[in-house]
Amino acid sequence: MPLDQPIELCFDEAMDRASVRDWFAVAPWPGQLDCRWERDCFRCLPVAGWSADRTYTVLLGTKARDRRGNRLETPWLAAFATGDSLAGGFVAGEVRTGSISRDGVPVYLFEWPAAARPAPAPIPDPPPDPLQALRITQTDGEGRFLFHFVPAGRPLLAGALHDRRGNRAFDPAEDVWGWAEEPVDCAASGDTAAVLLYLVYPDDEGDLAGAVIDSSCVGYAPAARLTALADSLGAILSGERDAAGFPIAPEDTTARQRPTPAQEDSLRAQLARLEARRARSAADSARCSAPIWVAAYAAEGDSLPVAEVRSLGDFRVGALAPGIYRLEAYRDLDGDGRRGAGEPYGAFPLPVELKPGREIIGLTWTLESEGD
Repeated sequence: MPLDQPIELCFDEAMDRASVRDWFAVAPWPGQLDCRWERDCFRCLPVAGWSADRTYTVLLGTKARDRRGNRLETPWLAAFATGDSLAGGFVAGEVRTGSISRDGVPVYLFEWPAAARPAPAPIPDPPPDPLQALRITQTDGEGRFLFHFVPAGRPLLAGALHDRRGNRAFDPAEDVWGWAEEPVDCAASGDTAAVLLYLVYPDDEGDLAGAVIDSSCVGYAPAARLTALADSLGAILSGERDAAGFPIAPEDTTARQRPTPAQEDSLRAQLARLEARRARSAADSARCSAPIWVAAYAAEGDSLPVAEVRSLGDFRVGALAPGIYRLEAYRDLDGDGRRGAGEPYGAFPLPVELKPGREIIGLTWTLESEGD
């Protein structure tokens, strides 16, 4: 594209011109733009012209609207090159938020800080100017985003900005950045890199989730379930059902498959095992149907939990402030809501660090009884 050629956005209906101007962006920023309307076309050209041998991306954000107030459903993106070819990488990702809306969040790609290579980058201090970004895009209503035309073979820093005033500048008193901790790198043209960003306030709450296993109740099934299984096997052996388990009506003259002698022996063995399990289940029901309490403690040695949840194994402790937690659990055999002597108990082996707005899943440990 010639360095003195303007870019032009033409619309098939009358637009709210101020919203188009406010939500139009170019990256890398080419400097002061001379923008004007010609009928229903919005034309822009940098005062100093475009730079040579560079790929530019153009964004029209979803807050641009027509004169009836209808917003764009998705961000509009385009690219052009002032050299021989466009950069050909892709970056797909998601912005996760806490109390901040994830719809229409601007997302940027910057050069990876040279001082941080190859280690993870710290939070940039001071953060880069959004106008220094190599690429810009915007999230959809689910927080997803996609960069096209990303330069390959160089590490990049991804960041999402909660730009409260929409002025394309970072105000530390009001705005929040969410940074990727690792470089984003499209190794070759055509490659797609993935990135997950958290755009949260420092005090946004998070969740801890997982499962607590009672070693004495592994394989436990309620007696009613075992009885139903035993009744089904008995019906096949008695001829009330065929070998596939379908009922046989007295008036049914269709030939149904009967179990072979070997199958009958197998069914009787299964039935005997179920009867044995049913006898054990009756003895285990008081223990294995009792609730499990999971507690989160904010500090080592703190005797009062900051949160407790009642579960049957799977748990989620929600609305926790950022911090380091230890997790403990017990099965409440007597139902008094307190851990008593002899009740199965276990603790997650390590402290868990919960960052703002995060969800940590898959936390699993085992309850043990005294003497196990």
